[in-house]
Amino acid sequence: TEVITADNGYYVLKVSDYQKPQAKELEEVRDEIISAIRKREAPAYAASKAADLYEQWSKSGQPLAEFAKANNLKLLEQKELATESIDPDATLKGLSRSLLENPTLKSQLVELANSSVLAEVSEYKEPGIQDFSEVRGKLLERYKKQESAKLAMDEANKTLSTFEEKGGETLLATFKDSKEIKVTEVKDISSRGGGDTVSSHPSVRSVIDETTTAPATVKGPFNVGSDIYLVQVTSITDPDPSTLQDEIETQRAQKSTQNGQLVLASLLAEEKDKREIVISASY
Repeated sequence: TEVITADNGYYVLKVSDYQKPQAKELEEVRDEIISAIRKREAPAYAASKAADLYEQWSKSGQPLAEFAKANNLKLLEQKELATESIDPDATLKGLSRSLLENPTLKSQLVELANSSVLAEVSEYKEPGIQDFSEVRGKLLERYKKQESAKLAMDEANKTLSTFEEKGGETLLATFKDSKEIKVTEVKDISSRGGGDTVSSHPSVRSVIDETTTAPATVKGPFNVGSDIYLVQVTSITDPDPSTLQDEIETQRAQKSTQNGQLVLASLLAEEKDKREIVISASY
C-alpha cells in the first residue's frame, strides 16, 4: 500500500499470506450460540414471565407492595399524583402515560420499551381546575418573576437610551463609575469560542461573530438566564500570521491522519468482504 498515516505513526501494509477462514467445531462455539439464543429470546421470556406474575398477583388479592416483597420484585412508589409527563423513575419513561389511558383499572401490566411493569393505581383524580387557594402561592410567585423580568428589560432599554443621549463611545467608559449598572469586560473571545456564559449565549454569540469593526453599536437587551444584558464589541484583534500558519499546519496534519484512517478502514473492509465463513452442524 501507499504510506498510511495513523494516530501512532506511519505504516506500509503488505499481505504476505492469506488463509481462508475455517468453520469452528460446534463444541468451540456452543457457549457462544447458547448466549446468542438467550439474548434473542430474552424479551419474549421476560414478557411471558411478567404475564405469569400478573396472573398470580391478580389471583392473590394482595396489594402490589406485599406481592412484590413475597416474590423479590423491585418496588417503586409514586407518592404524589402523577401526570403524563411524570414517571416513577427515569428508566420507566412512558409508564404514567400508559396507566392514564386506562386509569380506572387498579391493577395493570404495562409493556415498555425495555421493561415489563406490574402497576397498581391507588388513587385517580379527574382533571379539573384547582381551587384558587391551592395555586395562589404559585401564581403569585410566577407573577412576581414576570414583573421582575419586565422591569429589568425596561431598565436595560433606559440604560441604552442614556448611553445614546450621552454620545459615549463605549459602555465601559460611560458607566464605569455607575453604582446602579454593572459593566463587565470580557477578553480573549475568538471564532473558536472562549469568553463567559453570556458571550457563549447563541444570540450574543451571533452579534460577536457578525461584528467587523469596533467599537461597534450596542446591541440588546438580551435575556440570559435570569439577567438582562447589553452587549458591545469594543475591540477586534487580527490573528498573528505566524500563529495562523501553525494552526493551518495542525489542521493539515489532522486531515492527513483522518484520511489515513479512512484508507486503512477501507482496506480492512475490503479484506473482510473477501472472507467466506461457513458454520454447520449435524444433529
